[in-house]
Amino acid sequence: MHDQRRISVLIPTFNRADFLETMLTSVLAQTVPISEVIVVDDGSLDATASVVGALLDRRPDWRSRLHYLHQTNHGKSVALNNALARAAGDWIAFNDSDDLWWPEKVEWQLRALARYPECGACFTDARFVNNPAMDTTAFRRAEKRYVDQIGRISDPVRFVVHSSHGVFMQTLLVRKDVMARVGQFDPRLRVSQDTDFVFRLARETTFCYVNLPLVDIDRRAARSGALTSEFSRQSLTRIQALETMLRKWLDMADGEPGDVRHRIQVLLRDRINELSDWHLLHGTALDARRELSRALGVRFSTRLAAKLVLLYLMPRRLQAVVRQRTAARPGFVSRTT
Repeated sequence: MHDQRRISVLIPTFNRADFLETMLTSVLAQTVPISEVIVVDDGSLDATASVVGALLDRRPDWRSRLHYLHQTNHGKSVALNNALARAAGDWIAFNDSDDLWWPEKVEWQLRALARYPECGACFTDARFVNNPAMDTTAFRRAEKRYVDQIGRISDPVRFVVHSSHGVFMQTLLVRKDVMARVGQFDPRLRVSQDTDFVFRLARETTFCYVNLPLVDIDRRAARSGALTSEFSRQSLTRIQALETMLRKWLDMADGEPGDVRHRIQVLLRDRINELSDWHLLHGTALDARRELSRALGVRFSTRLAAKLVLLYLMPRRLQAVVRQRTAARPGFVSRTT
């Protein structure tokens, strides 16, 4: 039964030539055959194209399954959309160009989907590698303590919105018709497109999971070109992307239960508050007050109202507090980022 399911794997890449062979081997060596792998090169400046060509020369058995596309640099969302437009499989999976699948990843997922045929998506646990400070797995980091090896998430929207869910795109396997309902990745989002996709996926189908770390996610320090390092947690680009994403979620949440809408409002308010902090450190107190007023307009908070008063009365004191609070975390980046 498993061999009759055509599986397409979508892999966006940017300046990851050194990682491609190991990553592709892990995908194409699955115990369940992979029908096709679509690598979309998002305008790499390294030897990505020649590395893929050399791999196809050395591995003629890959030629019918490995497809390489090149695009001008437009970001991960556009690369994924270009790959998705070409995908012919009944099931769609994803990987990043520096992360590895364990050999039985897809086999375990198909086993879970056979047990829960009502589910249109399956995710697995993953372990973080190449970083001693992240010696854990996605599930443990999200504080998910599943008892069974295979299980089902019956209320995926609440699961995604109310807590750290531990779902990474590199672990997902999604039925093609569900992908069609979810739609394309948002090209406005240079970051957080994965988070946005998981929320929209949760609105279309229930999830099942495999409680095994079947993907190795590379989290080595100073990864050149990686989105997690290029756009730090407090970068202006990331904060603005999260606001765009959450405003979209709020527009989509009209039919969702009140607690879901409330949670999205809180998340949106907190992101705009972070934007206020960014302006306090890199812009002006006037900009910071404007953003904080916007945050309070989304969802009132006594704490943020008091902060706004301080921002009027003692902006320099508040600036010092914000700078001290963020000193131990990755620093804010320049105004243009």
